[in-house]
Amino acid sequence: MSDPAGPTHPNAAVGLATGRFRPDTGEWTEVDEAMAAVLERPEAPAWTTALVRLGRHVLETRQEASRAVPEATGDRRSWVVWVRPSAHPGDVEVATLPLPPSAAADVVAAHARSSRAQRLESIGQFASAVAHDFNNLLAAIRVTAHTLGHEIEDPRKREDCRRIVEATERAARLTQGLLHFAGRSGGPRTRVDVAALLRELATILPSMVGEGIDLDLSVPEESRWIVAARTQVEQVVMNLVLNAREAMPRGGRLRIGIEALTATTDCEELGWDLPAGAYFVLFVEDEGPGIPPEHRQVVFEPYYSTKTHDGQRGLGLGLATVYGVARSLGGDVRIDEGGKGGARVEVALPQAEGGADVVAAKVASPRRRGGTAVLVVDDDALVRRTTAHFIEALGYRVYEAESGIGALSVVASHKDELEAVLLDMIMPGMNGRSTCRAIRRMAPRVRVLIMSGCTTPGDTEAALADGAECFLAKPFDLDDLAARLGRVNGSDDGT
Repeated sequence: MSDPAGPTHPNAAVGLATGRFRPDTGEWTEVDEAMAAVLERPEAPAWTTALVRLGRHVLETRQEASRAVPEATGDRRSWVVWVRPSAHPGDVEVATLPLPPSAAADVVAAHARSSRAQRLESIGQFASAVAHDFNNLLAAIRVTAHTLGHEIEDPRKREDCRRIVEATERAARLTQGLLHFAGRSGGPRTRVDVAALLRELATILPSMVGEGIDLDLSVPEESRWIVAARTQVEQVVMNLVLNAREAMPRGGRLRIGIEALTATTDCEELGWDLPAGAYFVLFVEDEGPGIPPEHRQVVFEPYYSTKTHDGQRGLGLGLATVYGVARSLGGDVRIDEGGKGGARVEVALPQAEGGADVVAAKVASPRRRGGTAVLVVDDDALVRRTTAHFIEALGYRVYEAESGIGALSVVASHKDELEAVLLDMIMPGMNGRSTCRAIRRMAPRVRVLIMSGCTTPGDTEAALADGAECFLAKPFDLDDLAARLGRVNGSDDGT
């Protein structure tokens, strides 16, 4: 280790030592007085070895990390070391503070949880934005291919159009996985009995896991209520079961169950990041090789996977989806050791309070009269134009608007002939919800169909409560859109 001489940080905090370290050479390029004193201690060589490994990891991942390094003397202290990327290429910023061993362990664990949560939140925001824009493109491609497939007569070209639509459906499933991770999917939330749902799924899980795997279901007969979209809970269970199955290619025992958890400050020591309250913990436990501790901080990131199938690496969206759903519902996920050294993945979800189902009330619409036109509102010109072209092919007269204000102008001028408004949820300026409420006040008989490539938790319920007829996720199924418009048009007779 080189002599830690050179420029120093001014005004280092009492007890806190800081410096800048170069992992490739094991040299300190800058230290303050406190760090210079630390480097005179007996544990300094072990420090350097640990910092080389930790610093290289930080440079590779561009993410903060921390460790607790025991003292070499009998002071019964540990040095908590924080390492983060530096603005100086090849260097990392290092800070350290002596603490009692138990406190040091708590600080490192809390920092790891906080760093993971911040990192995954950032990834989730990015994934959500990408999925939103990508879904808009998929919507335009799907609409165009679907329309062309019905207009051209050449069978081979019609088949090409069908394949394009099929490709958009596969791409949409990928973006749906990203939205699950970001916690922006799932539909309206209601009270869901997790125990009953698991018993229902137990009838199909044996065929899904295949031979050689024994399913052990530990579910109480009593109801276990949470508030969620049923599809979200099903997605969590399916992903965890598939993960467990893939971890046991030679077979084994797979346990699924529910336990109760009361979160207190002690839960943080157990690896939970939960506010105080009552939770139900859904767990899936396998007897596979387990998940190494060094992987447990990154397995929830999208596209992280160590699995291969037919020589191809897995997509890595399974645990990312589980994490996204859990966080969006106010819960958390943690990984522990399972049976025979395998993995046990636990998902804590808040218990639902008693009372009626939590469903957003839909505003009743007056009986319809006439109307043969549809207004398409979307700030994305490609989506707006292709969707309008498809609706025109259904026989409707179509108006277009690129903003909420523009939509209100069209409604004011043509409310007597408008049948419905197909309205994007996320737009700059006046968003979809505000526009929906304004349209309902201006023209109560006009039906509003909300569409979006990405929503935040509660958006669907809120849109329905604002008076929307339904919610369509982009890229929406065009036959479904046609059917919904047809039902709106067919309601003149009061049906």
